[in-house]
Parts: sequence; C-alpha cells; structure tokens
Amino acid sequence: MIQRFSFGHPFPTQSVVLSLPAESGPVPFLTPDGSGWRFPLSEQAAVYGLGEMPRGINKRGWHYVTNNTDEARHSEDKLSYYGAHNFLLIDGGAGRECFGVFIDFPGKVRYDIGYTEYDALRFATEEPDHELYIITGDDLNDISRQFRQLIGRSYIPPKWAFGLAQSRFGYKTAEDVREVARQYKENDLPLDMICMDIEYMQDYADFTVNKERFSDLAKLSADLKAQGIRLVPIIDAGVRIDPKNPVCAEGLANGFFCTKADGTPFVAAVWPGKAYFADFLRPEVREWFGHKYKALTDCGIEGFWNDMNEPSLFYSPERLRAFLNDMAALREKDNIEQEEFFPRVVGGAMGLMNSPADYASFYHEVDGQKVRHDQVHNLYGGIWLGDNNSSWAQLLANIQMMPSVQMCGFLYSGADLCGFSSDTTPDLALRWLEFGLLTPLMRNHSAVGTRMQEYYRFPEVLPAVRNMIRLRYALLPYLYSEFMKAALENTSYFRPLAFDYPDDPDAREVEDQLLLGEGLMAAPVYVQNAHGRHVYLPESMKLLRLRAVDDYDEEILPAGHHYIRCALDEVLLFLRPGHIIPVAQPANSTSELDDTSLTLWSFLPDGESAEYRMYRDDGVTTEYEKKEHWKTLQIHHS
Repeated sequence: MIQRFSFGHPFPTQSVVLSLPAESGPVPFLTPDGSGWRFPLSEQAAVYGLGEMPRGINKRGWHYVTNNTDEARHSEDKLSYYGAHNFLLIDGGAGRECFGVFIDFPGKVRYDIGYTEYDALRFATEEPDHELYIITGDDLNDISRQFRQLIGRSYIPPKWAFGLAQSRFGYKTAEDVREVARQYKENDLPLDMICMDIEYMQDYADFTVNKERFSDLAKLSADLKAQGIRLVPIIDAGVRIDPKNPVCAEGLANGFFCTKADGTPFVAAVWPGKAYFADFLRPEVREWFGHKYKALTDCGIEGFWNDMNEPSLFYSPERLRAFLNDMAALREKDNIEQEEFFPRVVGGAMGLMNSPADYASFYHEVDGQKVRHDQVHNLYGGIWLGDNNSSWAQLLANIQMMPSVQMCGFLYSGADLCGFSSDTTPDLALRWLEFGLLTPLMRNHSAVGTRMQEYYRFPEVLPAVRNMIRLRYALLPYLYSEFMKAALENTSYFRPLAFDYPDDPDAREVEDQLLLGEGLMAAPVYVQNAHGRHVYLPESMKLLRLRAVDDYDEEILPAGHHYIRCALDEVLLFLRPGHIIPVAQPANSTSELDDTSLTLWSFLPDGESAEYRMYRDDGVTTEYEKKEHWKTLQIHHS
C-alpha cells in the first residue's frame, strides 16, 4: 500500500507516474513542530536506499544531504555524491515493521540516520513544500517493487550497451580510437563500445567535431561498427559561448538558456570556458536540445554519454573576479598566516567550483514563473557511480553502491572499472573486472594523466582478463534476462542478502556479497593480495570457482560461514538451489552472440526439475512495449 501526504505547494517534479489521492489524516512520525520527520529505530533496524551515497549498504550511523554534487573525492566523510535519490527502506528486523519512504522534493533533503541519536532516523526538506510517500508491503522486495511502480519504468538500453566499453579522457584523435579497437582485436578481447571524451569536439563545444583530429567521424563510426564496435561520444551540459555556433545562437535567439534575476543569460565556466545552460525544465527546450544530437546520429552514432549534468560549474565570472581581487590584496602582505591562507586562499579557490552561491543566482522558467535553480537542483543529474579512483576501497564501494542505486530505479549503472583517477595495478584491474563483468554498465574509464589501463596493457594478467571478459559475454543470456525482468516487472537485479533472507541475522549483516537476479549470488574478492575470502551462505548453494566459462570447479556447500580460496584469476559465483543459469559460448561482441545454443548450469536435487524464463528480443527497438519475448528453458536432474 502507498500513502501520499502533501505539504504546502509542492513543485511538480514529474518523478511519480501513479496518481494517488493525498491522505487527509495525520502524518506518521511527523515532528511536533512539523519541520521534519522522526522514526525510532530498534537496535536491530537497518536502513537501505539513498542511491548514490557513501558508507555501505546499511546507511545507519551517518548523516547525508541529497544534493547533486560533482564530487571526485569519494571518501566516507562526504555527505553528497553525484545524484539525489530520496528513497529509504527501513527494515525493523525479524518480526518488526518494514516500510519505504519517498520524499518527492527537488531541493536539498537532510537525513540523520542514527548519527545524532543512534535510535532515531530523521529527515527534513530544505523548504516545507513537498510530497511524502509511505509504502508498506509484505517484505523488502515487495516494498521496493511498489516504489518502482510509483516512479515508473527504469531506462532500458540497447543490448549492445551490455557489452564491454573502453573509455578514457585522453583519446585525442581518430587514430587513437582506431588503435584501441585494433589492440582489442589483436589481443582477442571482446569489445562493444569505445567512448570518446571531450577531445573529439571543436573547442569543447557540444555537437561539433574537430576536423583536424577526427576528419571523418562517419567513416570512423562505420568502420568500427563493421567490427561490432559502437562509438559513444560525450555531450556536456554547458553550451560554449560563441555567436558563430548555431546551438549557442539559436538558444540565445529563442531564450532557451537559464537566466539571472535580471533576465540576462546566466554564465559560468566548464570545459569550453564560459558557457550558457539550457533550461531543461521547459519541454520546448528539451525538444530543441534533443534534436541537436542529429549532428552526431547522422554520422552513425547510436549512443551518447551525457556528462557534467549535475550541473557542474567550474566558476562564475563574478566569483572568480572577487577571488582574484582578494588574492591581489593578499599579495601586498609580507606574511600570510594560516588563519588567512586556508580560508581565503585554499578555501576561496576550492569554493569557486560548484559554488552554492552560483546555484542560487540563476533561474528556470516553469509555467511562466521563475524558479531559482538551487531549489530544483536535484532534478538534474545522470547516473553512473562517479569519478572514483584506482583503489581497493573504491572496488568495495562499487559493490556496496550497486544495490542502493538499483533499488532507487537506476538499473543500468556501474563504476569506472579499474578506477578513474590515480594509477591502477594489474591485480586491481583484474579483481575489479571480476565484479564488473556482472554489472549492467561495464566500462573501463580513466582520467588523462593517469596510467593507461586498457585491458590489453597488462600482459601479466592478460589471459585471465581475456577469460573474464569472455565470461561476461557467455553470461549475457542470464544477465540480460535478469535486467529485463527487473525493468519490466520492477524487481531487483542486484539486492542485499537481507532482502531474500529477512529472518537470518547473519545475512542482514553481509555487505560484500550480492544476490544477482533470481539464481546467483556474487562474492567478489576486493582485498589486495588476498587469495580467498570469507563467505556466508544463508542456505546450501553450489559454488562455481570460475577461471573461464569452460574451466571451473564446482562444489556444494552447506549453509553457514566458509573461507573459500580464490586465486587472482578466479571469480566466485554461487548457484541458489532450484535454479538454472543459461550460458552461451563467448563472442567478440554482442552482435556475434548466439543465445540459441546454450549450456545450463543448475543446482537441483536428484529427481527434481526447474524452469528458467529467458528474455530474447531484437535488442535495439522497443519491441518490449508490444509483446513479451520469453523463452522457457527446462531441465530435469535424474
């Protein structure tokens, strides 16, 4: 059951697709002054959700602010990351109440989840106008399913987007891109996508191509597609200020950009320097901007990577000028003591980027009314797991963040494999791949100036890397089917063990193992130099210690705690009893994958049968809107 409570005059965020009447009775757990919400937490209670946030799967014990933030330093002290997902699942523990909470509010929401008071959860919106939804159901999976129905279907990408993507901030020419494709082929490594960062643009302007570096983008795209590889270029939120650029000129002529209080276009700098920002809250602006992608689709481009849409700002001219004037005044001093150096010099420079004052200085137009950006800031923001770094801690964070993001409806997501900033190592690259081969978005991405980390650059682990990438493609009949079930039926792709084993106190504390679809459990190794790990099994399962799709050991293990050896070139997967996993022969790309000739992995007692619903469509069109594409696979263990 979903209850809706309305406060004041909520902004129409369009986040909810179900039409529900507002409740007229009292709001459960509202604070006496009406400023927020407080719920008592039992000692056993766990709190899930909040999507892209730090600190594990159970969010209890910390405080958070949902506020889209371009935050490259993913440390535990942070309160906000790139996206804002105001959904919580409160699990009271065995035999106790569980329910969901969704706060439909486009500005900041502050959460105190057992931080100030360990036995209390509090939240409050920055302004009083919001919608509050309280969801009750049979269990955590049911509540999660109802929430997903409330907010509407998750994004479904084309099937080729489930292949491996290779990306880097640093592919400067068409030849750089061709060399990546060539090396993947020469090293017998499957590949479906090469992502192009801002270097392909002319002066970092959206929907332009640098003709010196990429003389014939259409031919490059066609040549790669003939090899089963798609080009995926980046598009940024900021439109370069250039009167000769048609996007800039049209946006100005039609008044499509966000404005300052005086009605003039708001200006801030990002990659191209000074830029305007399209007012995406207006449907006519969204339509106009969307048609601009034709400049690239005409070149054969079929997919895009939208970036910097928190939106991220490097500086505004006004605040940069004030900072430089302040530095000029300091220049006259012979000695700058630390009381001035840190707040004025360091703090002033760092405060230029994504300044709250800048976000409060520009406006959108909504139904003829001006709305200040910071009050609707969280309506922006595309989702992946952010600019992480090459560290073992970030691999664990990837594992823990996936179920949180997905229960909030963002199924097609993943981390920058190997890490975006800093220098990766061969063992970290391989261990991260051993988890990344299971995530819907599987992209190796890195920053300019870091160690080159394309998978063919690690000869000491190349055979194992090859086997792991091939394993991803072999598992696609299962992974794609489980993704489509999650998208079409509002179920879960990744989920914590507690969701399926709510009465098991040990399962509720596991934060480094994930259930994957209906039949698998993943237990990645995420510790440097580790040759195994502890695993908790809530029930008897079949262990697959995989070195390759056709090279593995299997063992049936009883429920309980186990230490399991796992060499660097192995990945641990567990089959749940009564389930089937369809496995194909590996392929060089999704277009070459044959899902008609399958091997079935299973864990069935003697004399028992099982079925598996495998999803098969054309992988490109929206056929799923018109009819079902299920094929039933059966197996009998005699």
